[in-house]
Amino acid sequence: MPTDGQNASLAKAIERNIAFWDGANKEPLTAKIPFTGFRSKPYPVLGGRELVSPQRVFPNDIDAERLVGYHETLPKPCNGDMIQGAACLYPTAWMEAIVGCPIYASAYSCSAKSVHGDIESVIDHFDIDRALKSEWFSVIKHVIDKLLEKAGNDMPVGHLHYRGIIDMIAAYMGEETLCLLMYDCPEKLERLANLFTELFLATVEADYEQRRTWKGGYVSTWGVFAPGVLLDYQIDASNLFSLDAYRKYFLKYDSQIIGKFPYSVMHLHACGLHILDAVLEIENLKAVEITIEKETGVYVKEKIFDACIKIQARSKSVLINGELSDAELVEYQDLLRPAGLALFYWNPIH
Repeated sequence: MPTDGQNASLAKAIERNIAFWDGANKEPLTAKIPFTGFRSKPYPVLGGRELVSPQRVFPNDIDAERLVGYHETLPKPCNGDMIQGAACLYPTAWMEAIVGCPIYASAYSCSAKSVHGDIESVIDHFDIDRALKSEWFSVIKHVIDKLLEKAGNDMPVGHLHYRGIIDMIAAYMGEETLCLLMYDCPEKLERLANLFTELFLATVEADYEQRRTWKGGYVSTWGVFAPGVLLDYQIDASNLFSLDAYRKYFLKYDSQIIGKFPYSVMHLHACGLHILDAVLEIENLKAVEITIEKETGVYVKEKIFDACIKIQARSKSVLINGELSDAELVEYQDLLRPAGLALFYWNPIH
């Protein structure tokens, strides 16, 4: 049960979060996230087992209670301006699972392998109803139930991590096959993308039907509260393609999905900002989250600044998430407009 002081801090943070979406915050949202560095974390499965090396997992392997940390203490309601809630503690691959991809879990990741078979046959026989009635879909509902039980009335539960259309296709067909599909049979790619769009929307709709609102709204995976239905959206596989190719083959599906939600966050990596101009064409997109990963060796501060300025110029909010030194934090605060800006960060690990 939150204390009176925690409730007061939470109320203030929620007020500032709401202002963030409208570009009405006079100071950027900020939160310093405790971070001790990446480490392997054995993946829990039923029977008390833990996986270290990659191993295929099936629906009846999923230990929902350990996946969500059911018996672990909930975090404080907020950390600075960052709203915290109940969430899965291990990586997941829900959309890949329900479309039929084999799923492999380890101490380092949860990932999918592409389906096998003739390309045209695989696409032609994909069935949305079968996906929605799959055992994996039942696991999703069970995991959400456990998150709701854990959170109680004190904490929010965000929607699960559902990868976007381009990521779903890349997982389902394999990255190489996806690239070939674009040029060899774009009509097949279009058919699959339309089916996956329908499935994605049905999945997220079922998620919201199962969960309840919290404080009159929902909380993003990235820790921002919105006073209405909220979508977190990811298109990591866009890194495979040029700006023009993304715009030609995939933008319309992302626009269709994001257009269904009053609040939305597009997740991009600092190394994937080459498609930003197309992303900003999505009229209903409310915010862009940029994940800084300095360990990739492609962090160029000036490019991040330019991207943030471009996002704010299109009247969209921007959330920076990742490692920042205290000096870099000041730079971001000084060079960017506070309106519609959030900086959730950790200091470099020495």
